[in-house]
This record gives sequence, C-alpha cells and structure tokens, in this order.
Amino acid sequence: MPKQIFKIENFHGGLSTDADPRDIADNELPVLTDAVVDEVGKVRMMGGNAAHGAPDPENHTIRAGHGLFYFTADRKGAHVHEDDLSGVNSVGVASVTVSAGGGTTTPFSSGPAITFGAPNVSGGVRATGTSNISGGGVTSITMTNNGSGYTSVPSCTGSGADGEPQPTLVSVLETSNTVLENPAETWPVDGLIGATINNTTDGSSVVISDNTATTVTGTLAGGSDNKWQVSDAYTVTDFPETGDDYLFTVDADSTASVLIYSRTSNTWSPARYPITIGANANIEASFYSVDGALRISDGNFDNASNTNQWYSYISRDYLQTLGGNSVSVSKWKNLSQKIDKPAATSKFNNVLAAASTTYSTE
Repeated sequence: MPKQIFKIENFHGGLSTDADPRDIADNELPVLTDAVVDEVGKVRMMGGNAAHGAPDPENHTIRAGHGLFYFTADRKGAHVHEDDLSGVNSVGVASVTVSAGGGTTTPFSSGPAITFGAPNVSGGVRATGTSNISGGGVTSITMTNNGSGYTSVPSCTGSGADGEPQPTLVSVLETSNTVLENPAETWPVDGLIGATINNTTDGSSVVISDNTATTVTGTLAGGSDNKWQVSDAYTVTDFPETGDDYLFTVDADSTASVLIYSRTSNTWSPARYPITIGANANIEASFYSVDGALRISDGNFDNASNTNQWYSYISRDYLQTLGGNSVSVSKWKNLSQKIDKPAATSKFNNVLAAASTTYSTE
C-alpha cells in the first residue's frame, strides 16, 4: 500500500500520560517538553521575559528581524578582540628621589606642588604626590597616587611655592610586579580566565586565574625573571577548550560590526567589535556555522562595501623545517570569507620564526 499523509492539525487536547500512547486522542500528546498548547492552533514555548543581568553591551543599532545569532564553540574567548591579545606591561611610579631639595637661595615656607609627566599608555592615570619640607628645602615626596600606564620614567617637578631654586626630583618606576597592567586594553572582565599569558620578554608564562578590563593575575613561571617589569611584552594564547555559548548581535548602522556575549564569563565584548563586516548601514545579517567556524554575510545587496566574513579559532604551528623554528598561532581570528591566492611576495617570515618557539628534533 503506498504511503499516505496523516495530517495532525490540533494539539489542544494537551498532555495525556494515563493512557497508552497508542490509545490517546489525535489532539493529545504523550510527551510535551517546555511548551504549552492551551490555545487552538498554537504551540508556544513556556516561560516569559526576564532581565538578562549581564552588563549592557556597547550601544548599537538593532534592526528588527536581523542580526541576532546563537553559537556554541569548543574554545572560550570569542568575545575578546584580537587587538587585545598582545601589548606591553606598564607600571606606576613607586617613589621619587630628591636629588636636590632646593630653597637654598630663598627657603620654602610651604612645600611646592608636585607634577608628574603624563602616562605613555592611553587610559593611564597620572601619578600624584605631595612634598615634605624641612629646614627650608624639600626632603621627600609622599606618593598620593602611584598612577598607571607608564612605560618610561616620567618627569617630576616642583612649582608654585615661595622658595628658590625649585627642587630637583627623579621619579622611580615600580618593578617586579606580579600583576600585568595595561590601561589601553579593554578585556571583558573574567573573559581571559583559563587562557595563557606569555611574557615574551623573559620567556615566562602562566594560565590566567583572574582579569579585569586592564589587569591580568597569575604567577609567572619558566622565565628568567618571572615578574612583570616595565615594558615587558606579552601575548595571550591557548584559550581553553572547555566550551562556551555565545550570542552575536550586529550593529546595523554604518559601524556594520558584531558584538559578542559569552555565557561562561557573563560579559559582552566591551568597547571593541571583534568582527567587522564593512561600513554600510542597514545591514541584513545572515549567519551560518559549521565545524566551529562562523560565517556572516549581508543580505542587503545594496551594501557594496560589506563583505562576507569568517570567524573561528586558529590553533596551528607553521613549521620552517621539521626541527627548526616555527610560528605558533592560537587565537580567535576574523578574516574575509573569500580565500585569496598567495601573493607574489608570500614567503615564510624568517624574522618572526627566529623569535618564536624552537622544537626539539628528538
């Protein structure tokens, strides 16, 4: 007998668990999970709206019906911008050395105002201090704020008091810190936990145990110093493979970029967009994911400058020789979906490889 279509149109008989599933009415259900069928012609999800509770994402324009996608990946850290995966450590001012107290021509009756130079790193805080006088000259400086964002010794001057000459002061930077600090970063709070931070200056590294928007905590090991000194360079690699769930939302104005929310760290990508699609507004984002990679395209074909994008985690060693230097890549990467042919100038970067890991031939 040829197959026939058995059309089931009604479900409002509800859940029936008393009778055998073969004996229930056509409008009844033997199993029903997280849904309600109390209205004729409708199957609705249970539950209702609830406050999200996570920090608000960066302000952006949502276009109804477009630009929201759920994605699960094996790797954590998809909401961390690639530009925040490397940089240099900065420090504050630990103290001030008084080389000459001043006031030898005209003694100070009150301490001169102390002014430090501006931090080298964007987002840093200028150090502050007060002067202490004795016998008409400056004898010491009390730090009231060590500041942050210094990668070189800032100037320190005294002024505004009645003594002459002014004191000669020399700033002394903090050393041997156990916490990395870079005020220019915009890390999602706790978004780096489990990843590895590498001090590429002294060769040490550590699995990150905690992070704020601008600091990373963990005890370095395996290097020559195992401390964060001023201007030590770093990279963040090897995000853990314990998995995470992400929400992607697209900014539909001319920013044409994507913000990402991480379920495990309960944070959005702050201030920076990990994925950029182009520069045309009114984007109609279309998402597709397979094999741990996400692809995004713009369904509004009037947007000529918006291009298809690929976003995924790359974990790969590029080898020069079987026993020679290699270039290791371990991070989330946003690239054009289009696969371009190698350029005429494409070659193995020997300079980069020479500064990278050397593998044993054994």
